[in-house]
Amino acid sequence: MRLLSEPTDKVCLTLMSRAQGVTIDTIWADLSEEQKTSYKDQMREILKQMRSFTSPLHTAGAAAHHSVFQMGRTNDERFENFSRELRQGIPKTILTEDPVLIEEKLQELKRNFPRGEPYLLTHADLNPTNIMVKDGKIEAIIDREHAGYMPWWVESWFEHHCGASKCSRELLGDLWTELVGGCEFYMKHVYTPVNEVLRNLRGVLGEPYVTHPNRKDRWLRPGFCKYQPYSGYFEHTWIGGELEHKTHFDTCIESTDPSVSASGSLDVEE
Repeated sequence: MRLLSEPTDKVCLTLMSRAQGVTIDTIWADLSEEQKTSYKDQMREILKQMRSFTSPLHTAGAAAHHSVFQMGRTNDERFENFSRELRQGIPKTILTEDPVLIEEKLQELKRNFPRGEPYLLTHADLNPTNIMVKDGKIEAIIDREHAGYMPWWVESWFEHHCGASKCSRELLGDLWTELVGGCEFYMKHVYTPVNEVLRNLRGVLGEPYVTHPNRKDRWLRPGFCKYQPYSGYFEHTWIGGELEHKTHFDTCIESTDPSVSASGSLDVEE
């Protein structure tokens, strides 16, 4: 990897060579137990090295998907930034409009949500299709557009939440037990409380009530032939631009509006 820009430049450009080898999911079933153990040991060292890089606060580039919330630096800030959406979604899950019960549920969600610290260097899409291997060695981990400094539990949560394959479970399963305090601790203190917040948010986000009016803002690069009107683009979020986040609880915006969040999706920007 070569850095093509200077530290003072507003846009950071890098040049990367193509990773050699194949993705580990394509060969896993044919490996011997000894070979699998070797790859597990390599992944253990890679994860330990990655998680040794910490930050006092979350830091990351622009979100790759843009239906996002600004999360804040602490749990208090996080819940304040989407408390309005939660107060709209909670009645759909507890089946009451009682403001006292809604507020009690909100405080319960906030109280149980895992702390963010420490913020560790996180890949955030660590599945076998992104792990390149050659001649018994892990050559590269690709597809890093989601990477950044994130709460200590995010790496394992993404892997668990997104449905780990058999290869992923065999390669990484034991490592998560080592790195996040064991399965029982993880389920009680991470997986269950985070999913409970998402369940109440989706009560709102599953309907087209959230829009980002400037979501499609971008600069198009000149085309190189009449069949290709542009040869690429830069989105304003890639160079520090922020999305405007609007909620429309009084009216249901038509899903054909390009700024409306996709039904049922939730992309969280730290």
